[in-house]
Amino acid sequence: MIDQNDPVIASIVSRSFIRKLQRKHLFLLVTASMCIIWFLLVMVPWRKAELGDDVHRIYLNKRGTHLEAPLRTFSVTSPLRVPVSLSSPRHVFDVKALVGAVQQSGNTVTWKFIQVRAGAPTVIDGRTFPLSLDLETEYAHYFDAVQHADYKLDTRAGDELYFEVTTTVANSTSIGFAAVNFGNVGRYRPVISGLILVTVYVCITFNLVHRTLAALIGSLACLIVITSIEEAPTMKMVVSYIEETTMCLLFAMMIIVDCVAATGALHVMAVSS
Repeated sequence: MIDQNDPVIASIVSRSFIRKLQRKHLFLLVTASMCIIWFLLVMVPWRKAELGDDVHRIYLNKRGTHLEAPLRTFSVTSPLRVPVSLSSPRHVFDVKALVGAVQQSGNTVTWKFIQVRAGAPTVIDGRTFPLSLDLETEYAHYFDAVQHADYKLDTRAGDELYFEVTTTVANSTSIGFAAVNFGNVGRYRPVISGLILVTVYVCITFNLVHRTLAALIGSLACLIVITSIEEAPTMKMVVSYIEETTMCLLFAMMIIVDCVAATGALHVMAVSS
């Protein structure tokens, strides 16, 4: 009979219990930690608001993102100027705009990213987009200022950065315009998403963790990256990330494979090969 009070036996049982505990609950602990991190990123205002109290939060349906900016007016004779804060210089921007409905067709809006050094302005980047007739126009564009040869920021030299927004509309038109600073992490979004995808597939392929838990960890990692770089997505945005066509395709493939496996065709193919 094994004496449970024996120090040697107790040590072996303790080590075995710790090993089982680590293997069984390690990924659960990681998942819980990621949930807590995402909750803190969503609830705690890490980034200070650079705009005033007149900021409006508007959901851009066609773009699947939010626009946080004050509503202003501009026209062909009164362009809009939006300064860029240099308190924490960043070089990757996500330009978003919502322009009110116009009554004439053929009108456009042009934004320019301008750097001022020694009083001389230099246009670093810019785009022009058309306005919809009798409908609000949503716009979003991502650009990296470092990729432009003319962009060399030096805050010690008194450089200034701002966006200039002009339009061909004669009458005053409402606009919400914002340039979200992504930071250097935003430059590597494709790499980060690729690493998360590869990690999830490796965990599923080599059975390192249950496939459901691996998918959950991967989705939480994506949400944490999105929240830390830009903003916390709403539940509507999270659900919109799901592709119904892909889900239907996978579901149909699983049904076909299960039906074929029931006939024994897969076993015959495996034996004959």
